[in-house]
Amino acid sequence: MVKNPSSRLARTLLFSLSAIWIVIAVGHLNRTVQLGWTQTSTVITALTFGNASAYLFAAVFINHGKKYVILITLLLVAANILLTFTDQVGTFDIATFALNAALAILLVVKRKEFIQE
Repeated sequence: MVKNPSSRLARTLLFSLSAIWIVIAVGHLNRTVQLGWTQTSTVITALTFGNASAYLFAAVFINHGKKYVILITLLLVAANILLTFTDQVGTFDIATFALNAALAILLVVKRKEFIQE
């Protein structure tokens, strides 16, 4: 188990991103219930909860010192950075972009600190 300031910061960022996505998912779910279930709204809500879950799993496993966990986390972060600008940019988009960018930089620059030999 890796325990250093970088891994604690990474976990904090991942838990924060998960919390933001849970808030967004609950908002989608609330709007879907109020306006009526459609196939599109159901898919968007499920994908949003899935994204929150992916961040949560990454936060739990980031300290295990496995190279593949870092790689998968980087892929998750990169995908979210790219998807940030595919629709209307709002407050949540800017917040998640800033957290994702900080996390990506941390994981790349300090990658050796996350991997146990």
